[in-house]
Amino acid sequence: MVRKPTYKELEQRIKQLEKEYNERKRAEEALQQHTHDLGERVKELNCLYGISHLVEKQEIALEEKLQGTVDFIPPSWQYPEITCARIVLEDQEFTTDNFKETNWKQASDIVVHGERIGTLDVCYLEERPESYEGPFLKEERNLLNVIAERLGYIIQRAEEALRKREKELLPQSKHLEEVNTALKVLLKQRENDKRELEENVSSNVKQLVVPHLQRLKKSRLDANQRTLVSTMESNLNNIVSPFTRKLSSKFVGLTPMEIRVADLVKGGKSNKEIAELLSLSMNTILFHRFNIRRKLGLKNKKINLRSYLLSLAT
Repeated sequence: MVRKPTYKELEQRIKQLEKEYNERKRAEEALQQHTHDLGERVKELNCLYGISHLVEKQEIALEEKLQGTVDFIPPSWQYPEITCARIVLEDQEFTTDNFKETNWKQASDIVVHGERIGTLDVCYLEERPESYEGPFLKEERNLLNVIAERLGYIIQRAEEALRKREKELLPQSKHLEEVNTALKVLLKQRENDKRELEENVSSNVKQLVVPHLQRLKKSRLDANQRTLVSTMESNLNNIVSPFTRKLSSKFVGLTPMEIRVADLVKGGKSNKEIAELLSLSMNTILFHRFNIRRKLGLKNKKINLRSYLLSLAT
């Protein structure tokens, strides 16, 4: 005879489920932050890639390359919507359309043959929180210096720069592709982990907790005990309700009981095991399975129901 779990054991099990859920949620938040950081690095690589690609175009003039470089800068900063840029080169200026010199500014010298011939300026049009250099990030300072250095090199040796950029373009492109691939893998893994967590929590609650609660509700309990059981059942429903809605979206048209039966069939449970878990008769389970096959379009088809349900989960 299987021993019924005590209330304390049930409470401990629920706390364990809540702990696992909270741990996974924290992991998701950390992944989101890592994904954001990767996104910022991808923006920087896109900027450098864009400038390199611009430089190698032999058919356009130097002035067009300088203007194009200025236009590449704002999307690569942390707040692109309020970022503007300017290249001051002796008696010439190349600016973004929204350029305005403000107090929130960073600059880097453009040097040719060891002599300063101009500056590269980036400004924010609005105040933002303090960071590494005013409101600017350390990575933005590094990127600004790299861009200024490249501008000097373009001006100093345009012909040689074109040849060198052709060699540098391949590894830069490969590096960007690797970063993008890593980002896609991380995003896909996050979705897989989230789906796995949802299915595990929902399945564990339904299979390991709900049947015992149903039996408790049918047993002789005093008023306080019934209230405790009802509270536990309500809390469990609140935990798994988002997962149940997601499962329902896969099986549009199934009743809640049919969804529970389908989930147990997908989990490899036999008709007898399902009947015991749900406190239903074998005939009732067979009736539900018949309706599930009919609603999923499997009536009179030689298709295994569990295999079909597993294919929907992928």
